[in-house]
Parts: sequence; structure tokens; C-alpha cells
Amino acid sequence: LRKERDDLSVTKQSLQNELNEFVAKAQHLSIKILEMESRNTSLSDKVSELACERDRLSKFVEDKDCLLESKLSELKSMTSIVERKESLESQLSIITQERDGLFDKVASL
Repeated sequence: LRKERDDLSVTKQSLQNELNEFVAKAQHLSIKILEMESRNTSLSDKVSELACERDRLSKFVEDKDCLLESKLSELKSMTSIVERKESLESQLSIITQERDGLFDKVASL
């Protein structure tokens, strides 16, 4: 009976040790899970931050594109005005030459 009690005591101690090891492993895994969740949250926050930055950059590019289109339209308008001015100057030069020619004819009469 004493031997059985000693065997049970050893078995009980062995089971207690295994239980302690199991509890320690469970605690270790809990800590690992918390660390992973923390990293996951951190990663999720970073992804959200990057998405916001992407949206800001998209808006910036869109605004710059609109501004560029506006400036291009303005440039086309100014180019048209310059071309019209050059055409009018050319016509004025021709008219001035014709007028001077007429004055010369009248003066020679």
C-alpha cells in the first residue's frame, strides 16, 4: 500500500509538473498572441495611414491636373491672341505700304 501511495505521489507530482509546464506554455502562447495582435493592429494602423496618404496624394494630383488643364487652356487662348495680333500687324504693314504707295502716286501727280 505504501508503494502504491508512493507511486501515486510520483504520478501526482509528474502530473503536477506537466500541468505547470502546460500552464507556462499557455501563458507563453497568450503573450505571443497579444504581441501578434499588437503588431497586427500596428500594421492595420500603418495600412490605414498609407491609404489616407494615397488619398491625399491622389487629390493633390487631381488638383494639379485641373490647374494644368486650366493653364493649358489659358496658354492656348494667349497663343490665339498673339497669332491674331501678328496677323493684324502684318495686315497693317501691307495697308501702310499701300497707303504710302498711294501718297507717292498722288504726290507725283
